[in-house]
Amino acid sequence: MNDEFDNFASRREGLTSRVLFAVLLLAAAVSFYLRAGNFYVPDSDFFDYREKAIAYRHFTLPEHLKRPPMYSATIAVVSLPLRGRDRELHAAEAINFVAALALLWFLYRLAARYLGQHAFWVAWLMAVSPITVKMAVKPKAEIFTAALILGALLLHSRGDKKAYLAAFFAALTRYEGFVLVAALAASDLFFSRERWKRLGLGILAGSGLVVWLLINRLREGAGNPYGMYFSHNRLFEGAGFVRIWLGALVPHFSPEPLRLVLALAVVVLAAVGLWALWLKDRRFAAAVAFYLLGYLTLHSLYPFTINDYTVLANGVVWFLVVLGVVQAGEWFGDRLALGRGVLAAAKWSTIAVTVFLLLALLWRKGLPLPETVVWALLLVAAATVLFFRQRTVAWLVLPFFALLLWPWGQLAAHDLYQIRYAKAEYRLIAEWLDENGRPNEKAVLIQPPVVAYYTQRFPDENLLVLRNFAANDSLSFRRELAEKGVKYVIWDYHHHYRVGDTYYDWRFKNYKIFLVNALSDGKSRPGFRHLAALEIGPRSAHIYEFVPVPSDSVEAKDEKPAGEQR
Repeated sequence: MNDEFDNFASRREGLTSRVLFAVLLLAAAVSFYLRAGNFYVPDSDFFDYREKAIAYRHFTLPEHLKRPPMYSATIAVVSLPLRGRDRELHAAEAINFVAALALLWFLYRLAARYLGQHAFWVAWLMAVSPITVKMAVKPKAEIFTAALILGALLLHSRGDKKAYLAAFFAALTRYEGFVLVAALAASDLFFSRERWKRLGLGILAGSGLVVWLLINRLREGAGNPYGMYFSHNRLFEGAGFVRIWLGALVPHFSPEPLRLVLALAVVVLAAVGLWALWLKDRRFAAAVAFYLLGYLTLHSLYPFTINDYTVLANGVVWFLVVLGVVQAGEWFGDRLALGRGVLAAAKWSTIAVTVFLLLALLWRKGLPLPETVVWALLLVAAATVLFFRQRTVAWLVLPFFALLLWPWGQLAAHDLYQIRYAKAEYRLIAEWLDENGRPNEKAVLIQPPVVAYYTQRFPDENLLVLRNFAANDSLSFRRELAEKGVKYVIWDYHHHYRVGDTYYDWRFKNYKIFLVNALSDGKSRPGFRHLAALEIGPRSAHIYEFVPVPSDSVEAKDEKPAGEQR
């Protein structure tokens, strides 16, 4: 730690900051615990993790590898003492609960090294962020990977070689972990006295994923298990990802120019924070810069991107933003040379404005989430006890923090609503088939694994996946249905995808949604007799009985492909 930065942050965060963080961590734990399992169907990716976890628990390789193994292997280990159909689901929920809290702890300890007592603000921003809440609830690997990444960065900031071990596990969970391995190795290569030894550790840390890709190539015949995504889409999505990332950091404000100004402020403050970190600790600043650059490059090239992935970098950004805020506050404070009375009046005015803004938002907009009250109280308490005795003018950002609370609360409530009903129609489909169908009958749908998880009567082999059909038009589709002896054809909620959107286009073609898209209106038509409409929340499904059409045996003329019936 260099003395040149002692003017803006104490070496230790202090008892007050620790107490505030402890309250924050407790509130976050309660929030995550109460939200866990609040869904009808877990995220569809979970079923793939579950399938692999079951294989690993039996010391076998899964049928399809694709995803790196670490998250599924962890589910397999944690689920060992559990019993019942949901043992893997409960294991995943427990893993993500612990990972979310570990994420906040690692981030706070990392920020405390460079920000002293102001590390609380970094943890506060990450805990309040709706992306953190959402990913703590979803049984997916992102929050687990984010915890490993921040743990590795914390160890790296201390010069601990075990950072490469944490990065090794992160790389075996998601590709962002491999980016982190490269970032750590590159920073040590430039700035460490043990550069060659650490470069060797970096090679070892990255070797796990390389071996996994080689196994995947031998097993699947493809070097990149995600190569099929690139073959159906354009390769550059940079602008789209930047918008999503900034949208995760700065929620919607009205008017729109205000949001653009705030987004620009976040970028500028993060840049100032990175510069401040560079002056303080070049080796660690280089690791952070390389990771963010690699992360941005990866998701700019990756064809699909959703804001779930931003949890893997948001903590680092908020660390840099608060670092930039405090550094800029000190810089301006030294030059403004405000009198003690003027400074005190300005501080009290800022706190009063923050309190008024919070009360006005809660009164006019309602309470998006009960946690909002706790976050607001912590904001005011921290502002009073952490900032009031400081000469810095960094407390001027407090109204901005208060502004974040309501839209973030609204977004978190919306995300939790979406999570609650995501894929819920598949559970209704399973229940309908159990009640009305027979085990020897076959049904075709988009995602059979979800239905198979909930059905009690239909064997897995009788639930056929739509994309495995060779047909590319409605006539050949009906013929193939007859050949396979299919009884039910099911249309599920997929109209939220937009034509022209990269993910929509890929899903529409690769999942062969175009074969059943004409059935979205719930009306009977030649070959398909409508049996039931299932609705739950915003989700819906239509179940049709397939009735072979006699004319299908003769080659029909002027038959338009079903894909043209958009």
